Amino acid sequence: MENRSNPLKRTFSQSTLQNNNPWGRVIIIGENQTQFNLLSPLFIIGRNHHCNLVIKDKSISSKHCIISIEKMKREDGIEIHKTFIQDFSTHGTFVDSIKILKSEKYLLYHGAIISLNLPSNGKVKPGRSFQPTMEKLLFKNALEREFYNLR
Repeated sequence: MENRSNPLKRTFSQSTLQNNNPWGRVIIIGENQTQFNLLSPLFIIGRNHHCNLVIKDKSISSKHCIISIEKMKREDGIEIHKTFIQDFSTHGTFVDSIKILKSEKYLLYHGAIISLNLPSNGKVKPGRSFQPTMEKLLFKNALEREFYNLR
């Protein structure tokens, strides 16, 4: 039976989910390089213990951001998967040092650096960049990597 509670799950390739093949990976940049395989269509990052990646820091919101994958059709009819990131935080989410707008979906590419912290002055306007000083995550898209033969 089709899952009507989450439209994203309806459009995602069921074979990828059933085979437990990760469609992407989030790597914490730092000494231990902890890796998280992305197996379900939604990957939630935040302080709440229900998140897929829990970061216990008071500057991180309980549901800070979500990485998701969606199946779409190109103009030529070929089905492709696109990866998105969405910010739900109080202090902001940054992709490649650029602050993204809250609740807006942004395309997320293989090799993107996601930062979940504020600069020292605590203020950055959307679309502006800064040099992150704390937690950084590296996003790797397995589907894009295979298609473009990336490492």
